[in-house]
Amino acid sequence: MGALVVAVKDIRSDGGLCVARAGAVGHARRGLRPHEPNNWGKVAVRWNGRKRLYWAAPALLRFPKGADAARYTAVRPASPFASVSLPLTEEPHEFDFGQNLKLCREARGWPQKALAERMSSAGFSTTQSTVCYQESKATPPGGRFVGAAARALGVPPCVLFLDLRDCASFGKARAFLEPLAEVLCGE
Repeated sequence: MGALVVAVKDIRSDGGLCVARAGAVGHARRGLRPHEPNNWGKVAVRWNGRKRLYWAAPALLRFPKGADAARYTAVRPASPFASVSLPLTEEPHEFDFGQNLKLCREARGWPQKALAERMSSAGFSTTQSTVCYQESKATPPGGRFVGAAARALGVPPCVLFLDLRDCASFGKARAFLEPLAEVLCGE
């Protein structure tokens, strides 16, 4: 599942480290997804003598006769959802944004005023009465409020939309998010 490649000229990391000198031999890997977006369009290579993989532009590598560099080049999927099946469910997704907001706030041991102050200090001006109002209604507020509340609470915004009272809901979320993380992050 790889090909021996030769560095056409010195290959350096973004930080300037000489990863491979011209003429160095390495093993190109196929089917890997980079963690960093700037590595899309590059080839993962384990250079002889190195323990980890390094990403190199295909133009800096000489492939053996008959090996197609394009087969080793990491290509960003057209959509991160292209190879991940979306969870389909018969029942409607139930959640209570206000209740989730309150659960997360109380888990931190904060009164409503403390959450409002943290959101305001992070650049989203709000008050204790607004937090109280959002906790008492079942429909979610606008995206800016959701993002500010999630940042203040230290949770991903999607957590505020899960059914936090149902462990099966977490299982469904995990079944979707793990393959998505693999597609997007190679994890």
